Amino acid sequence: MAQISFYHLAAETPEKSACRLLEKCYQNNAKMLVRVPNVEKQESLNRTLWTIKQKLFIPHCSASDEQHENHPIYITTGKENPIGANMLMLFDTLGGLYEDFERIFVLFTEDSEAIKVVYQKLNTPKNILNYYKQTHKGAWEQVER
Repeated sequence: MAQISFYHLAAETPEKSACRLLEKCYQNNAKMLVRVPNVEKQESLNRTLWTIKQKLFIPHCSASDEQHENHPIYITTGKENPIGANMLMLFDTLGGLYEDFERIFVLFTEDSEAIKVVYQKLNTPKNILNYYKQTHKGAWEQVER
């Protein structure tokens, strides 16, 4: 059984929203695999994680870094999971395997047909689905689908 949360972004950049969610996961000692669509998004998220808060560093790495196993967050464009994460964040992508994760975060900016297809695919009795929409102030409101 997986808990899957869809986050419809509206008020802030996708990188900032991802960082806020990753910060919460890090504070809860979770291991998170972050799947992005391309190297540009990977580098953008990496930069944002380094600069999002002056007094907080969220440890993370990608394929270009060494010692992956020592980091709680791994950012990738592929399907590898070298840190053994049980949580997955899909950041501007819907591709990849879902079955290996207990908790999945799907971040998106437009409620497209592709999002609807993935939501329906994952809406099975063995999964718990939540759908959140961001308010204009950046807070999350749960919405019924």
